[in-house]
Amino acid sequence: MKTVNELIKDINSLTSHLHEKDFLLTWEQTPDELKQVLDVAAALKALRAENISTKVFNSGLGISVFRDNSTRTRFSYASALNLLGLAQQDLDEGKSQSLTAKPCVKPPI
Repeated sequence: MKTVNELIKDINSLTSHLHEKDFLLTWEQTPDELKQVLDVAAALKALRAENISTKVFNSGLGISVFRDNSTRTRFSYASALNLLGLAQQDLDEGKSQSLTAKPCVKPPI
């Protein structure tokens, strides 16, 4: 297994355009981008193994919107947020106000 410093060196040597970009479909990513994602995951794992904090944020909020019941995905997302130092807030579309809802106006007496 590579050291954290070796992984960081590898990550920096790769060309990618992942910053501020959605990562939804793996087949839309370049080989360098996929390798970079895997190397970052390995670096985070190595940091945790060496008892070094992986928190990137001092505080913050990660919003999750899941339309399907997916326990593993929800748990993985919550774990990742915690690893980076973020709190989680679920947005339940069934319980949220509609953006198209009309306000209730009380008629004059």
